[in-house]
Amino acid sequence: PLEDLRLVNTFYQSIDGGLAHGASWNLTQTLKDFEYLRTISMNDQEQTILKSIGRQEKLIYSCTVAAMQITRNSVEKQNRLRKELIIQLRKDNDYRFYDQWHQLVGRMTHEDAPWYSARHYPNSWELDDTYGPDMALKRMRRCPMTVDRRFLMKESLPEGFAEETNEREQTPLLGYLFSNDYRHEYSVEDQVLYTFTVRKTTPSHELECECIITSTELVLKPYEAGELEIYDLHDITKIWTKRYEHQESAVEVFLKCGKSLFIVFDRDPSERDTFEGFFHDLVVRCGRQELDQHTQQWREGALSNWEYLMLLNQMSGRTFHDLMQYPVFPWVLANYDTRTLDLLAERSFRVLEKPIAVQHRELEKHYINNYNHLRQAESGDPNGGRRKIQPYHYSSHYSNSGTVLHFLVRVLPFTSLFLQYQDDSFDIPDRTFHSLQTTWNLASKDSPTDVKELIPEFFTFPEFLENQEGFEFGVRQSGEPVNHVELPAWCNGSARVFVLIHRQALEANIVRRQLSHWIDLIFGYKQTGQAAIDAINVFHP
Repeated sequence: PLEDLRLVNTFYQSIDGGLAHGASWNLTQTLKDFEYLRTISMNDQEQTILKSIGRQEKLIYSCTVAAMQITRNSVEKQNRLRKELIIQLRKDNDYRFYDQWHQLVGRMTHEDAPWYSARHYPNSWELDDTYGPDMALKRMRRCPMTVDRRFLMKESLPEGFAEETNEREQTPLLGYLFSNDYRHEYSVEDQVLYTFTVRKTTPSHELECECIITSTELVLKPYEAGELEIYDLHDITKIWTKRYEHQESAVEVFLKCGKSLFIVFDRDPSERDTFEGFFHDLVVRCGRQELDQHTQQWREGALSNWEYLMLLNQMSGRTFHDLMQYPVFPWVLANYDTRTLDLLAERSFRVLEKPIAVQHRELEKHYINNYNHLRQAESGDPNGGRRKIQPYHYSSHYSNSGTVLHFLVRVLPFTSLFLQYQDDSFDIPDRTFHSLQTTWNLASKDSPTDVKELIPEFFTFPEFLENQEGFEFGVRQSGEPVNHVELPAWCNGSARVFVLIHRQALEANIVRRQLSHWIDLIFGYKQTGQAAIDAINVFHP
């Protein structure tokens, strides 16, 4: 102990020098001093750490929140995927297997597939109802010939056409895999939220269906003949409200695949409100403010003339599913009889400020007199109780089902619709759409009852100008057979060149400067009232 004490004293002396100054040393006091110094040092370190934390507090908080959000998103995504997997496994019933078999057969039997058979595969083409860019229909798909052989030219008939067709109808390729009616094989697995009685409408048919909305699907189940249709709710991109037969009772449902469904709620129009309420986030509501925004974009050049016109057609309720409300486009060119076309010259274009029937000033008097005569007849009618017809300039309309079928008569399925429209016969050859020059002359000056405007296909779809299926339209009085549409000389006989130049003409600066006047006539304030009378733009009600 004495040696230890000496060692401690020496240690203390070497550190503090206390003995040199005559101070007494105490071990307890020294330990207290050490503890005090340690406490001060720890407090200083703690304060330094707290200050550092304080300076980085916002960054630490942001990192913490971000980490929590990432964790939450990961968990939610895992739960969603797990739920979708469970739902999908639960829904793999007989109908799903049927649909998968149907798709597999389609992939294995088309023209470039290993099981292709020309005898059983459709050999005709029809317009596909899948929208392309800018809401244009311009894709073709294979289909069976649905028009009777007596309406086809002899040289276009394949050898043994009748026998081949009958055999194909009786024994479709791998047809034994599918039952005739598989609707009973589908059962709703999810909770049914709503059911409606609706009509699914296309240009070729109307199908009365039960519309079933579950938590994951939209189902259209036909009451009679027809195929069951099932769409995932996640595949619906937007919904436009539409009119049908002058009633606010329809919607057009757009899908990710590019197709759309036209659904009519004709039994109870209030059901459409319920349907819209369920899909309220997807319903496109274009009021005055939205229209002004799109118009400003068009004025600034952010929207092309085509895009703006298609948007106006959509907003006005027009649709490719209803021939009576088919999208309408203007005649833009007035030159169809020269070998060259100058898109910088105003003489090459129609006058968009006036309706198509009064492109020539001398024709205005005829239609004004027609309107005044009907107005005088109305005011002088002694049968005041009888329903009166409002006076008008034109007895026909610029767009209706007859106009659409007149232009699309060479394309399936519109050929079949035209034959139904004409009591199972084509029109008189001289009245059939056979020449752009003739059609322009009739609409602009030669016929007081022909006031047709154009359809979108004139700017996107050259196939409608060609008689690719070989339909027999007859022979005109001049002795010339009606086959392909006669095109202007400036497109060198090519339908594709015509459509390309025609689309270029639609986007020309001359058209952009005047297009607003035509829009006023068709979609705007010159449709009704005194403005319509002054513009010679009143049609038969």
